[in-house]
Formats: sequence, C-alpha cells, structure tokens
Amino acid sequence: MSASGLEHYLAEFNRVEAALPGRRVGWLAHARRQALDHFAQAGFPTLRQEDWKYTSVAALEKSRFAVALPQAGDGLDAAVAAQIEALALAGAHLLVFVNGAHQPQWSRIGALPVGLELASLAATLDRAPDCLEGLLTRRASDYPSGFASGFAALNMAFMTDGAYIRVAAGTVTVQPIHLLFLATAGELATHARNLVVAQAAAESASSSTTRAWMGWAIARIPSLTSLPSAMRRSNITSCSRRASRPSISPA
Repeated sequence: MSASGLEHYLAEFNRVEAALPGRRVGWLAHARRQALDHFAQAGFPTLRQEDWKYTSVAALEKSRFAVALPQAGDGLDAAVAAQIEALALAGAHLLVFVNGAHQPQWSRIGALPVGLELASLAATLDRAPDCLEGLLTRRASDYPSGFASGFAALNMAFMTDGAYIRVAAGTVTVQPIHLLFLATAGELATHARNLVVAQAAAESASSSTTRAWMGWAIARIPSLTSLPSAMRRSNITSCSRRASRPSISPA
C-alpha cells in the first residue's frame, strides 16, 4: 500500500474518531486502534494472497474515499423516501441505514416474538457495551493476525452502525428481517457491521435476513462499502435495558 494511501486513512481516522459510536468505551477504543495498526501493516489485499489472487483491488487502493460520519437522515427528500418504501419487503421487519447510520424514522420494526432482539448495533453499544465486547473483539482463529484481510481490519477501526440481532434458544421467527443500506454520495466509505447472535442450542430457531445496498446520484462515482456480518453462538442473555453484564461463552 502506498504511503499516501496509508496517510489518508490514518488522517481520516483522526478526523472521525471522536464521532464514532462507543467512543467512551475503553475496550472498543483499544480494539479500533489495534485494527488500524493492523491495517497500517497489512494494507489492502493483493494478488499474492491466496484468497485474492483472482481479484484486484488496485482501483480501490488508488481512490481516496472519505469516511462517512454518523448522522441523521432528515435531509432525505420525498423521492428517496418513496424509493425506500418501494424497496421494503412487504411484511418484513425493516432497518434502514443511510451512509452507515441507522435511521429509525425510515425503519419499521413490528411486534417481535419472545426471544428475538432486533436493534441498531450503535444503539446497543450505547446502552449495554459490555455484552458486546467478546463478540466484537473476538479474533478469527483461522487467521494468525486476527483479521481475514485489511478490509476486515479497516471495518473494525471505522465501524459505525449496523444490525444487532439476537435469537434465543428455541425462538422461531416468522417475519423476515430486511436490512436496507443506502449511499447518497460518491467517493464515500461506509463501514457498517451486522452482528447476529444465536444462543447456544438454538438449532430449532428459524430466521431469514435479507440485506440490500442501494445508491443514488453516484452512477459515475465509486463508493466503498465495508460490511462484514458475523454469526455467533453464545449464552448471552440479552442486550436489552434490563441486562447488566451477561456472560459470553467462546464461539
């Protein structure tokens, strides 16, 4: 990775760090810095890496994407609102994210069955950060560095928002869950994170999650979306307001 490219992302982190979710949570601030250090060493994947030998990301590396700051989507016009309604799956629980930030005014969550928790990851970090520590900081055992690629490290460093879905043992969900991610500008990097937690012995649980990415007014302008989804099995009790410090078992 070029020195100028690295300097760009380091400068972007310094610019947005104070506005990122969980900025007052010590373990998360530490994890973000560790991830950024890893990205500084590893950079973006190259054709020399087995998993990427057929996929060049050289064009992405040359681009200088601005990291999107979490903000409300009140500026969305009526046309965009109509498009959101057109894209929403009928009968589904809907979570809308604009430029990486959850927009509750456009989201639609119906009555949830007992045992199913559906919320914004950033909101969950605000109200119960301790129950997410083991899930967000657990390293991938298949990778000595703890990250599948530079993209994974970059996402951990800049993670803004995404869906938090917890399915308790034996929970059966009928309605699908629709996660809709929108980009409204070009040359913009969004780093969303979806976390799905299936409680231990939840084999009988049945759920369906659909993700969609859409963009407007960027036909000729590239944008970067970094959005890994993690599926974990855990004995986590809940991240609701009633939870204090639920325990987390290894995956």
